[in-house]
Amino acid sequence: MKIPGTPCPGVRRTAPGESSDGMLKHCLSVMVVMLQCFFPCFSAAEDSGWRNRRAGWYIGGYLGQLTDSAVTDMASLRVDAVPSYMGALVVGKEIYRYKDLLDIEVEVQIAKYFNAYVFACDTEDCLACCPDDLPSATQDHAEFNALFALRWLRFPWDRYVDTSFAVGEGFSYATRVPAVERDLHGELTGLDPATSKLLNYLMFEAAFGLPSYPKWDLIVRLHHRSGVFGLFNDVHGGSNAIGVGLRYKL
Repeated sequence: MKIPGTPCPGVRRTAPGESSDGMLKHCLSVMVVMLQCFFPCFSAAEDSGWRNRRAGWYIGGYLGQLTDSAVTDMASLRVDAVPSYMGALVVGKEIYRYKDLLDIEVEVQIAKYFNAYVFACDTEDCLACCPDDLPSATQDHAEFNALFALRWLRFPWDRYVDTSFAVGEGFSYATRVPAVERDLHGELTGLDPATSKLLNYLMFEAAFGLPSYPKWDLIVRLHHRSGVFGLFNDVHGGSNAIGVGLRYKL
């Protein structure tokens, strides 16, 4: 399955034989350089409407279910759910705000997959490949994500339901190659290129809160890993989960 992603600036393909751990070190160094350049640029722009947020911390969590639908399918509400689940804890900070319209945030996540659903060879091509020894894998690993996010804050109905929409972009590192990605991309049978522990991370979130409880938000998230059309370790796909949870502003 081909799942689209969003390019991650500064990330290179790994050389033949290079491990995903080596690429992780490279990606982290890119994020450090981005942060070093990022803060001075916005400090100089504060007079134009940007404000440095010295507060703005938040914590939260959400539970999600995996799906083998592409992002484009999910955007049109066509979701094919998989009986495998995840939970994630998040810590983030709003670092800049533009005229109460737009936030820039940084966030880190720790996620754990559970329910031990077994992903197995079940397509026609796969069954024709190796009917005598059907491979399978279990999705029960942990995952670490780091990202920047842009959040739009202003909607006409905010006086009734305070609403925001965010898009996040960063890196995702799984402690083991995810079983759902191995299944979807054919690594179990060698039909297609394999996936990787380190991939691009993309997040879409809608948040809803009551004006009388300004510190709490109900969040709905799309949690997406992908190789960005081969940019990460020549991976051409990824995985998706839809999650619902709560966020608390400190």
